[in-house]
Amino acid sequence: MSTDDLVKLFIARRFHKVLKRKPMSLIKKCWVF
Repeated sequence: MSTDDLVKLFIARRFHKVLKRKPMSLIKKCWVF
């Protein structure tokens, strides 16, 4: 597993948590990043 894979996994998990709790406006801000 490369570092890039780990980073993607971390972001995906974090993003999934945010999806459960936060409104769509915050998710759109994350997508800009």
